Amino acid sequence: MFTVSVLQESGEILKVDIAAHIVDLAKSLNYAPEKYFIIDSWTIFVPLATLVQTRMRQEGVVNAATLMKQALEGIRAPREPLAVKNWKDGWYLVIDGNSTATIAKAAGWPDVPCRISPE
Repeated sequence: MFTVSVLQESGEILKVDIAAHIVDLAKSLNYAPEKYFIIDSWTIFVPLATLVQTRMRQEGVVNAATLMKQALEGIRAPREPLAVKNWKDGWYLVIDGNSTATIAKAAGWPDVPCRISPE
């Protein structure tokens, strides 16, 4: 079973299960960051194990997977990297790209392209 870490308003980190159909969909997206994301000098690759998400919506995750598949096939342009901020003790908080982070984790990617947000 795959889970993602989601920060709650209380400050607690909740482990949320990723539905099996999402994991199956994600596994069709091989690790090829340059196909999905715009990679530039501001981009860093952050290990997925260090990301804490701010939300996890099943419908958003399915939509993200569809868009990523289109990018992989060259139907859609690559997207901006995830926006993250340094959080604490080596962890990063996802500001934008929570659904994409979920897909990458379910697909088994080691890391994901990000940009550090000053906020």
